[in-house]
Amino acid sequence: MVEIPPHFYFPIGAGLTYAIPLAAALRSGIGSLPAPLRVVSIYVAVTLVESCVMTWLSIRSIENLWLIHIFTPVEVFLLLLAFARLQVHELARTMILAMIPLFLITWAFLLVTSDSLADFPVYGRTVSALLIVAVAAYTLLVLSQHALTAVTSQPWFWLTVGLLVYFPYLVMLNPLSSALHGRSEELLFTLYRVNAALMIVSNLFITRAILCQKRQSSGGSSSPRLSPA
Repeated sequence: MVEIPPHFYFPIGAGLTYAIPLAAALRSGIGSLPAPLRVVSIYVAVTLVESCVMTWLSIRSIENLWLIHIFTPVEVFLLLLAFARLQVHELARTMILAMIPLFLITWAFLLVTSDSLADFPVYGRTVSALLIVAVAAYTLLVLSQHALTAVTSQPWFWLTVGLLVYFPYLVMLNPLSSALHGRSEELLFTLYRVNAALMIVSNLFITRAILCQKRQSSGGSSSPRLSPA
């Protein structure tokens, strides 16, 4: 049995909390969820697998940073696809969908020219986090303006806020991680403890979004922007 270092306990537990929104989606019935939440359910499932694999590699002292590079375009694809289905205006939906191939091209270019699979994805991960923050903030603003009921009763509110809790931190996390890697491991672990705390809060918000949608469906009413498609 491999002994897990104490500083891994909290980050490991945080990564496993992706199972909470996934369990909520499975209990609600992923097929019965609106299209945006179905995509988000796939996202949390893929992220849970990625977290488990990274942890497994890490506790065995096997290089795992390459997995973050590979996961980044998958994450952007799924989240932008979910956001596109939430848009009020068709032009906004089209523009968000167009961002997916543009980001993939940018990510591939940065991977070849700037980022290294052996190090933290400084440029690609930062660009992806900025993109998700911008789209999530725009979606929250626009849908809030069109809301006919309290925004806190809407699944999209909890989803967007949950992502806005976590992804702004990622904008600075990977550049700092790259700078500290091999230099100040204790500070690096501190950064990832904060990351783990924000990850847990984000997952709880996403879970709330799924459960909120379930209550709306059970009550006979649902947000028009989260209707199945």
